[in-house]
Amino acid sequence: SRIIRFEGRMVTPIQRAMYNFWGASEFEHIFEEIVKKDNVSWNIAGLTQKANLSVLKLFGLDTIATATAIGRSNLKSRLEATNAIMNNQGLLVLGESDDFQNFQYGFAGLGECYDRFMMDIAGACEIPVTKLFGRSPAGMNATGESDLSNYYEMITRRQESLLRPIYDKLFPIIFLSVCGFIPDDLDYDFNPLRIPSEEEKSALTTQYINNIIQAYQAGLITQKTAIKELSQLTELTGAFSNITDEEINRIKEEFLIQGENEEANPLAGMNGQPQEEELPL
Repeated sequence: SRIIRFEGRMVTPIQRAMYNFWGASEFEHIFEEIVKKDNVSWNIAGLTQKANLSVLKLFGLDTIATATAIGRSNLKSRLEATNAIMNNQGLLVLGESDDFQNFQYGFAGLGECYDRFMMDIAGACEIPVTKLFGRSPAGMNATGESDLSNYYEMITRRQESLLRPIYDKLFPIIFLSVCGFIPDDLDYDFNPLRIPSEEEKSALTTQYINNIIQAYQAGLITQKTAIKELSQLTELTGAFSNITDEEINRIKEEFLIQGENEEANPLAGMNGQPQEEELPL
């Protein structure tokens, strides 16, 4: 009774009407690039078979070719025998007026040309070449981190712009069907695409701890809030996983800023100056 549309890639209004008000296929815009790369691959394979071309010049070949069937048969037998001797012994027997030449093709630039077609496919797929084809990063000091970072950012933007509007409609329906109500705090996050290394986790943990300590020492947060912030690092870096909710609840709320009106205004006097008392009218 309900349909949630995933229309595909956006197209012009005229094309949308041609597609019965759907978007373009995810495969349509890369199909031509794949066909081009496939043709180039076959052409390169064909050139490798002609990398070494041997030419045999026979005296009186034009006369023999137009002679009787017996003459043409003798010519064929001679060529087959010559080819067999060359393949087995590397020996070539020629007449006094005959000649033999060998031509070789150069393949300079074919690799760069083939790589360009691979890059075209990767650009159409919007996936880095290192990830799509499993190639190592090229260039001096290249790690491929920037390409992967841009790729993950692109996916994150599409998750928020394309998937989230769909899920915002779908999840309330699911909760109504399963639970009978929609939670007031219904929210969700997409799983992170990139898993940080242990060194990156350590650096992030240190940075977050320093920020929490600075906020605590400045009186912006209480001790209990600081412990809560530390416990939330578990999802990001895996640190402080032993902090439980029971331990947090046992911590007494204490503000660093002392004064009569701390509970009403915990940020009073943060600039180091005493707060002026308001006189009654």
